[in-house]
Amino acid sequence: MKKTSKKNPLKVVAYLRTSSQSNVGKEKDSDKRQLRTIKSFCKNNKMEVVSNFYDANVSGSLAMENRKQFTLAIAYCKENNITTIVVENSDRVARDLVVQESIFMNCKALELKVICCDNPTLFDTGNQFIRQLYGAINQHHKDSIVARLKTARDNKKKDNKKKRIKTLTGDGKCEGAPQFYKSKYPRVVMKIKKLRNQEKMSLSAISRWIKDNYGIVNKNGDRLDPTQVRRIINYK
Repeated sequence: MKKTSKKNPLKVVAYLRTSSQSNVGKEKDSDKRQLRTIKSFCKNNKMEVVSNFYDANVSGSLAMENRKQFTLAIAYCKENNITTIVVENSDRVARDLVVQESIFMNCKALELKVICCDNPTLFDTGNQFIRQLYGAINQHHKDSIVARLKTARDNKKKDNKKKRIKTLTGDGKCEGAPQFYKSKYPRVVMKIKKLRNQEKMSLSAISRWIKDNYGIVNKNGDRLDPTQVRRIINYK
Protein backbone atom coordinates (compact mmCIF):
# COMPACT_ATOMS: atom_id res chain seq x y z
CA MET A 1 0.00 0.00 0.00
CA LYS A 2 1.35 3.42 -0.91
CA LYS A 3 2.73 5.30 2.08
CA THR A 4 1.39 8.77 2.78
CA SER A 5 2.12 11.44 5.35
CA LYS A 6 -0.39 12.77 7.83
CA LYS A 7 -0.31 16.15 6.10
CA ASN A 8 -0.77 14.66 2.65
CA PRO A 9 -3.20 11.73 2.77
CA LEU A 10 -3.60 9.60 -0.32
CA LYS A 11 -6.61 10.82 -2.29
CA VAL A 12 -8.92 7.96 -3.26
CA VAL A 13 -12.31 7.29 -4.82
CA ALA A 14 -14.94 5.13 -3.13
CA TYR A 15 -16.97 2.68 -5.21
CA LEU A 16 -20.29 1.33 -3.92
CA ARG A 17 -22.63 -1.24 -5.43
CA THR A 18 -25.92 -2.90 -4.54
CA SER A 19 -27.33 -5.77 -6.58
CA SER A 20 -31.03 -5.58 -5.77
CA GLN A 21 -33.66 -2.87 -6.09
CA SER A 22 -34.91 -3.96 -2.68
CA ASN A 23 -31.69 -2.57 -1.17
CA VAL A 24 -32.03 0.82 -2.87
CA GLY A 25 -33.76 3.84 -1.35
CA LYS A 26 -33.58 6.41 1.42
CA GLU A 27 -34.76 3.87 3.99
CA LYS A 28 -32.10 1.34 2.99
CA ASP A 29 -28.64 1.17 4.53
CA SER A 30 -26.46 -0.77 2.07
CA ASP A 31 -24.85 2.20 0.32
CA LYS A 32 -24.59 4.18 3.57
CA ARG A 33 -22.95 1.21 5.33
CA GLN A 34 -20.48 0.74 2.50
CA LEU A 35 -19.50 4.41 2.52
CA ARG A 36 -19.15 4.46 6.32
CA THR A 37 -16.89 1.41 6.19
CA ILE A 38 -14.76 2.90 3.42
CA LYS A 39 -14.40 6.28 5.13
CA SER A 40 -13.47 4.65 8.43
CA PHE A 41 -10.88 2.46 6.72
CA CYS A 42 -9.43 5.44 4.85
CA LYS A 43 -9.25 7.55 7.99
CA ASN A 44 -7.29 4.81 9.75
CA ASN A 45 -4.95 4.38 6.78
CA LYS A 46 -4.16 8.02 6.01
CA MET A 47 -6.39 8.22 2.95
CA GLU A 48 -8.96 10.80 1.92
CA VAL A 49 -12.15 9.96 0.01
CA VAL A 50 -12.53 12.80 -2.48
CA SER A 51 -15.51 11.37 -4.34
CA ASN A 52 -17.77 8.32 -4.36
CA PHE A 53 -19.62 6.51 -7.13
CA TYR A 54 -22.62 4.28 -6.51
CA ASP A 55 -23.99 1.65 -8.90
CA ALA A 56 -27.48 1.02 -7.51
CA ASN A 57 -29.40 -2.10 -8.54
CA VAL A 58 -26.46 -3.34 -10.61
CA SER A 59 -25.56 -7.03 -10.70
CA GLY A 60 -22.09 -8.12 -9.65
CA SER A 61 -22.05 -10.20 -12.84
CA LEU A 62 -22.10 -7.15 -15.10
CA ALA A 63 -18.90 -6.25 -16.92
CA MET A 64 -17.12 -3.03 -16.03
CA GLU A 65 -18.15 -1.25 -19.23
CA ASN A 66 -21.82 -1.90 -18.42
CA ARG A 67 -21.60 -0.18 -15.05
CA LYS A 68 -22.19 3.52 -15.49
CA GLN A 69 -20.87 4.64 -12.12
CA PHE A 70 -17.80 2.41 -12.21
CA THR A 71 -16.96 3.81 -15.63
CA LEU A 72 -17.41 7.34 -14.29
CA ALA A 73 -15.22 6.51 -11.30
CA ILE A 74 -12.39 5.44 -13.60
CA ALA A 75 -12.78 8.55 -15.73
CA TYR A 76 -12.73 10.72 -12.59
CA CYS A 77 -9.56 9.02 -11.40
CA LYS A 78 -7.77 9.61 -14.70
CA GLU A 79 -8.90 13.24 -14.90
CA ASN A 80 -7.80 14.00 -11.34
CA ASN A 81 -4.61 11.94 -11.18
CA ILE A 82 -6.05 9.53 -8.59
CA THR A 83 -4.59 6.05 -8.53
CA THR A 84 -6.75 4.20 -5.99
CA ILE A 85 -10.34 2.96 -5.80
CA VAL A 86 -11.55 1.67 -2.42
CA VAL A 87 -14.42 -0.79 -1.96
CA GLU A 88 -16.00 -2.32 1.13
CA ASN A 89 -15.09 -5.87 0.10
CA SER A 90 -14.33 -7.92 -3.00
CA ASP A 91 -17.95 -8.85 -3.79
CA ARG A 92 -18.69 -5.16 -4.37
CA VAL A 93 -16.23 -5.39 -7.26
CA ALA A 94 -17.85 -8.52 -8.70
CA ARG A 95 -19.69 -11.71 -7.91
CA ASP A 96 -18.43 -13.46 -11.00
CA LEU A 97 -14.86 -14.70 -11.25
CA VAL A 98 -14.40 -13.85 -14.94
CA VAL A 99 -15.83 -10.35 -14.42
CA GLN A 100 -13.63 -9.82 -11.36
CA GLU A 101 -10.49 -10.76 -13.25
CA SER A 102 -11.47 -8.61 -16.22
CA ILE A 103 -11.95 -5.61 -13.91
CA PHE A 104 -8.62 -6.34 -12.22
CA MET A 105 -6.78 -6.49 -15.55
CA ASN A 106 -8.46 -3.34 -16.85
CA CYS A 107 -7.63 -1.40 -13.70
CA LYS A 108 -4.05 -2.68 -13.78
CA ALA A 109 -3.69 -1.53 -17.40
CA LEU A 110 -4.96 1.90 -16.37
CA GLU A 111 -2.54 1.93 -13.41
CA LEU A 112 -5.42 1.95 -10.94
CA LYS A 113 -5.22 0.07 -7.66
CA VAL A 114 -8.30 -1.51 -6.07
CA ILE A 115 -8.28 -1.80 -2.27
CA CYS A 116 -10.81 -3.83 -0.28
CA CYS A 117 -11.39 -2.64 3.29
CA ASP A 118 -11.52 -6.19 4.64
CA ASN A 119 -8.45 -7.39 2.70
CA PRO A 120 -6.36 -4.45 1.48
CA THR A 121 -3.77 -6.48 -0.46
CA LEU A 122 -6.23 -8.82 -2.19
CA PHE A 123 -5.95 -7.05 -5.55
CA ASP A 124 -2.17 -6.74 -5.42
CA THR A 125 -0.47 -8.29 -8.45
CA GLY A 126 1.18 -11.10 -6.47
CA ASN A 127 -2.06 -12.36 -4.92
CA GLN A 128 -3.57 -14.06 -7.95
CA PHE A 129 -4.42 -17.37 -6.24
CA ILE A 130 -6.09 -15.77 -3.19
CA ARG A 131 -7.87 -13.18 -5.33
CA GLN A 132 -9.30 -15.82 -7.65
CA LEU A 133 -10.26 -17.98 -4.67
CA TYR A 134 -12.25 -15.07 -3.24
CA GLY A 135 -13.79 -14.50 -6.66
CA ALA A 136 -14.86 -18.14 -6.93
CA ILE A 137 -16.36 -18.05 -3.43
CA ASN A 138 -18.25 -14.85 -4.22
CA GLN A 139 -19.63 -16.41 -7.40
CA HIS A 140 -20.65 -19.59 -5.56
CA HIS A 141 -22.38 -17.50 -2.91
CA LYS A 142 -24.29 -15.56 -5.57
CA ASP A 143 -25.33 -18.72 -7.41
CA SER A 144 -26.52 -20.28 -4.14
CA ILE A 145 -28.61 -17.21 -3.32
CA VAL A 146 -30.18 -17.20 -6.79
CA ALA A 147 -31.06 -20.90 -6.51
CA ARG A 148 -32.56 -20.50 -3.02
CA LEU A 149 -34.61 -17.48 -4.05
CA LYS A 150 -35.95 -19.26 -7.13
CA THR A 151 -37.00 -22.25 -5.03
CA ALA A 152 -38.63 -19.97 -2.48
CA ARG A 153 -40.48 -18.03 -5.19
CA ASP A 154 -41.73 -21.19 -6.86
CA ASN A 155 -42.95 -22.59 -3.54
CA LYS A 156 -44.58 -19.30 -2.59
CA LYS A 157 -46.28 -19.05 -5.96
CA LYS A 158 -47.82 -22.51 -5.51
CA ASP A 159 -48.87 -21.67 -1.96
CA ASN A 160 -50.43 -18.36 -3.02
CA LYS A 161 -52.40 -20.09 -5.76
CA LYS A 162 -53.78 -22.60 -3.28
CA LYS A 163 -54.77 -19.82 -0.90
CA ARG A 164 -56.05 -17.64 -3.78
CA ILE A 165 -53.89 -14.76 -2.60
CA LYS A 166 -53.44 -11.90 -5.04
CA THR A 167 -49.93 -10.58 -5.48
CA LEU A 168 -48.35 -7.93 -7.67
CA THR A 169 -48.74 -9.86 -10.90
CA GLY A 170 -51.81 -11.85 -9.89
CA ASP A 171 -52.25 -15.64 -10.19
CA GLY A 172 -50.09 -16.25 -7.12
CA LYS A 173 -46.85 -15.03 -8.65
CA CYS A 174 -44.80 -13.60 -5.81
CA GLU A 175 -43.07 -10.63 -7.38
CA GLY A 176 -43.64 -7.94 -9.93
CA ALA A 177 -43.29 -4.26 -10.75
CA PRO A 178 -45.45 -1.12 -10.63
CA GLN A 179 -46.57 -1.53 -14.25
CA PHE A 180 -48.40 -4.72 -13.29
CA TYR A 181 -50.46 -2.76 -10.80
CA LYS A 182 -51.27 -0.13 -13.37
CA SER A 183 -52.46 -2.71 -15.89
CA LYS A 184 -54.20 -5.16 -13.53
CA TYR A 185 -55.49 -2.85 -10.81
CA PRO A 186 -55.90 0.63 -12.35
CA ARG A 187 -58.62 1.63 -9.88
CA VAL A 188 -56.43 0.62 -6.95
CA VAL A 189 -53.58 2.71 -8.32
CA MET A 190 -55.83 5.72 -8.79
CA LYS A 191 -57.19 5.34 -5.27
CA ILE A 192 -53.82 5.04 -3.54
CA LYS A 193 -52.50 8.06 -5.45
CA LYS A 194 -55.48 10.01 -4.14
CA LEU A 195 -54.89 8.71 -0.61
CA ARG A 196 -51.28 9.84 -0.79
CA ASN A 197 -51.47 13.10 -2.72
CA GLN A 198 -54.81 14.48 -1.55
CA GLU A 199 -55.50 12.86 1.81
CA LYS A 200 -51.80 12.75 2.79
CA MET A 201 -52.04 9.18 4.08
CA SER A 202 -48.71 7.63 5.06
CA LEU A 203 -47.14 4.94 2.89
CA SER A 204 -47.44 2.40 5.71
CA ALA A 205 -51.14 3.18 6.14
CA ILE A 206 -51.69 2.81 2.39
CA SER A 207 -49.98 -0.59 2.37
CA ARG A 208 -52.32 -1.74 5.15
CA TRP A 209 -55.30 -0.32 3.23
CA ILE A 210 -54.33 -2.26 0.08
CA LYS A 211 -54.09 -5.53 1.98
CA ASP A 212 -57.27 -5.00 4.02
CA ASN A 213 -59.41 -3.91 1.09
CA TYR A 214 -58.01 -5.90 -1.83
CA GLY A 215 -55.96 -8.72 -0.28
CA ILE A 216 -52.92 -7.73 -2.34
CA VAL A 217 -49.66 -8.65 -0.61
CA ASN A 218 -45.94 -8.97 -1.26
CA LYS A 219 -43.95 -12.13 -2.04
CA ASN A 220 -44.00 -13.15 1.63
CA GLY A 221 -47.75 -12.83 1.93
CA ASP A 222 -47.41 -9.67 4.02
CA ARG A 223 -48.52 -6.14 3.26
CA LEU A 224 -46.42 -4.22 0.76
CA ASP A 225 -43.29 -2.46 1.91
CA PRO A 226 -43.69 1.37 1.96
CA THR A 227 -40.95 1.56 -0.67
CA GLN A 228 -43.04 -0.62 -3.00
CA VAL A 229 -46.04 1.63 -2.42
CA ARG A 230 -43.96 4.70 -3.29
CA ARG A 231 -42.77 3.07 -6.52
CA ILE A 232 -46.36 2.31 -7.51
CA ILE A 233 -47.47 5.86 -6.80
CA ASN A 234 -44.53 7.40 -8.68
CA TYR A 235 -44.78 5.06 -11.68
CA LYS A 236 -45.82 6.96 -14.82
